[in-house]
Formats: sequence, C-alpha cells, structure tokens
Amino acid sequence: MEVKFRAQDLFSELALAQGIVDRKTTIPVLGHVLIEADKDRIKLSVSDLDLSLRTSCQAEILAAGSATVPLQWLHDYFRLLPPDSEVSIAGSAGDAVEVTQGSARSRLRGGDAMKFPDLPALPQDTASLPLAALANAIRKTMISVSADSGAYSYQGGCLLMLAHNSLGMVSTDGHRLSLYSEETSLAGLSEESRCLIPRKAMLNLEKVLAVAAAPDGEEGAVDFAQDGNHIFFRSGRRLLTCQKMTAAFPEYARVLPNEGEIAISREFATKDLAATLRRVDQFAPQESHAVQFVLDDGELRVTAKTALSGESEASVPTEYDGERFQVGFSARSVLDFLGICESEKVTLGLKDPESVAELSVPGLGEGKQHRYVIMPIRQ
Repeated sequence: MEVKFRAQDLFSELALAQGIVDRKTTIPVLGHVLIEADKDRIKLSVSDLDLSLRTSCQAEILAAGSATVPLQWLHDYFRLLPPDSEVSIAGSAGDAVEVTQGSARSRLRGGDAMKFPDLPALPQDTASLPLAALANAIRKTMISVSADSGAYSYQGGCLLMLAHNSLGMVSTDGHRLSLYSEETSLAGLSEESRCLIPRKAMLNLEKVLAVAAAPDGEEGAVDFAQDGNHIFFRSGRRLLTCQKMTAAFPEYARVLPNEGEIAISREFATKDLAATLRRVDQFAPQESHAVQFVLDDGELRVTAKTALSGESEASVPTEYDGERFQVGFSARSVLDFLGICESEKVTLGLKDPESVAELSVPGLGEGKQHRYVIMPIRQ
C-alpha cells in the first residue's frame, strides 16, 4: 500500500475517530485505525467492538493495500504537521508502515489488517432523519444521561423515538429527565421505532453531525437503519455503528407532570436565573450543590449555606403574591438545562416541595417540545 494526501484531510477524520478507541484496551488491534487504499480515497475504520466508525478522505492511490496503525500515534503526529502539507503513507517489510512529509520520515510498527474485526454492514432499508432535528435532540437530552453505560442500565443511554411525523429523544439518570421532540417528516421509515442508544455512541454521533456538510440550500440528512443487534447512522461518507442496549427504558410519561398538577408556573430570564444560581452555588455543598428556591413577596430567592463556606442569597424578581413556597434543588442540575435551552426565557413549574419540578421553554414553536424534570432535594 502507498497513498498520498493532504495532511488536514486525514487529521480531520482521525480527530473524529479519537472518541471511539479505548486507550486502555487489552486487544492491541482495537487501538489501531485500519487504513485501506481504494480507488481515489483511503478508507479509515476504528472499533471498540461495541462502537465503530467508518470514514474516508480523498487521496492519490499509488499502490493498493491495507494496514493498521496505532491511532493515538498517528493522530498526535498529524496534529503537528502543516495542514496543507502533502504526506504519504506506505507499507513496507512485515507490518512496518512508513510516513513521509517532505524530508521527514517516520517508521513504526503497524499491525496485521487481517486481524481487524469485521464490522456489520449497513442494511439496505434506511430512513432519512433531518440532521438538525437529530442534532438538537442529542444536545437537549445528553445532560441527563448517566456515565453508567452498562448494557443492562437504561441510565447509560438515550431513547430515540421515531414516528412517521416526529423525532424525539428522552433520557434520565434517575434524578432528572430530559425530553425533546419535534414534528418532522422521516422519509423511508417503514414503521414506528424506539431504540436505546449508548452514551458513548451519542457523544460520537454528536461530533460527526457537528462537522457534517449539506449542499447549499439543502437541509442535511442522516441515514438511519437497524438490524437485530446494531444501530446505524450514516452522514455523508461517515458511518457510525453501535450495539443496541438490552435494557428496557422506563415509562417516562408517568414522570412528566400534566398542566393540572402544576400549582405555580413562573417565567424567568434565562441569563438572570443562571447568573443568580452560579453566584449562590459557590456556597452550596460540593457533593450535592443543593440550594433553596424560595418564592415570596414578588421574588424568587436562591439561598445556600455550608459550615465551611458560609452562606449566600440572591434573588430574581417575579410576579408572585401567594403563600411562601420553598423547595430545594441541585443548582448544577438547573444550570445544565439553562446552558442548553437556547432561549431567552424559561418557565419553572412547581407542584409542592415533595414533587418533581419542570423547566420548559415557552414559545418553542408549533410541533416542538423541550421539557426537563428534576427531583427536589430534601433537607
């Protein structure tokens, strides 16, 4: 194998592949990227057996072939090269691979391409998902995904919900729940579908969608498919595949409060509420970040205190003349929502100090909903 290409073209794809490979793997080939010379492109593949990414970049193919190279080394090396420089990669005796840029020449031990794991093929039947809607759903729900990503834990994944006229996603870590959905057309979807996607797959899919390019004047689209064990997302030349999670997602609708259950509903300026919470959070316990919300006499007061730091109080004006209402929340949980809601205003809905509260975005637009439910902290 011998190929020539522009350094930046390969580095862009290696940067995406970084999130797939497990640096602590005990299987050497899983720390490698598979490079295959094909026509006028080089194909790149990485996998940790549960998650894989296949992509490519334009190149001049001087000799066909394949090789595997340690991904971390290749990524770090190309990061130091001038972006527009011409680079060549050639296989040599044994498993050695030679990288040349100008007068610089590096030789490293690669691996046997035959030992790289076989990756599942994309099914023929695919549905077309609007790229913007899918990216929005991921961004709005990732905050509630637990880092516990075991195959049997629903908390380590997002539930993707597809219908003929809507796309939605919901996640929960047991203490909070995020829901985002919007009405949109899903071409090619044969039947309604729900699938639980691992956190690591969602993080890497978000990176892939962030660099996806759509033709001028057109909305981007993502091909979606699934088989018995895998879920596939294809955006342009990039194909992300992950194992399905076997856990059953809970009946999340039971957690969402309906309008009749909301006793108090108030609208706040997102920036003002966020700034108030950040200041008071400096005095909250480091473990829980617990603060108190107090509605009383035309204002929302936020308070916190600890034995070591002392105490703090700040307020945001609001129209309220009812009985004094106090409830505790994690400041960080509220700030997570305020950081991704992309709205100048947010609505806080309260039932009582023992029940869940809901943050939502007013005036989001017809057919869209973004809801965030958090559990109170009892003191």
